[in-house]
Amino acid sequence: LSLVKATSERVCRVMALKPAEFITTLNEELYGNMPLSFLTAIYGVFTTGGPGEARFTFSSAGHPHPIVVRAGGGAGYVNCKGTIIGMFEELEFHEKSVTLQKGDRIFLYTDGIPETVNENKESVSYDRLPELVLSCNGGTLEATLDNIIGEIDRFRGKVDLCDDIVLLGFEYTGR
Repeated sequence: LSLVKATSERVCRVMALKPAEFITTLNEELYGNMPLSFLTAIYGVFTTGGPGEARFTFSSAGHPHPIVVRAGGGAGYVNCKGTIIGMFEELEFHEKSVTLQKGDRIFLYTDGIPETVNENKESVSYDRLPELVLSCNGGTLEATLDNIIGEIDRFRGKVDLCDDIVLLGFEYTGR
């Protein structure tokens, strides 16, 4: 973890506004230095767009796709394929951008959320996750994040978590 943190900070000084180059360089720097280890990552930047718009531009290295929830309703994935970091040499990573209007939200999460299972061995699943996030959306961003985690906890019941769960949410407020 120390190696990843130090390398990320160093690479970020040069590639902070270039997500694909950041991920590519991070992979180049970490390849061969993490025997039998790899990591997934997503790196993105928010910039202002046209009047009343923002843009989220990101690159993914094997990380679950972000979910965008539109202020007017609807939720879906923003797909950007990429391979895990640290296992393969000379990979090329791509960027994807999504335009945000006032009230739109983006959710980033670890795979522990869609892979959460209940007592019947059913998983939340990637197929159902955007709808779950949309059904929990409402009120403040903080309340929405709490609602999502609450739904995950209710779904799994007494089953222990098998993986870490991290959930981040961002809302474009129009400023």
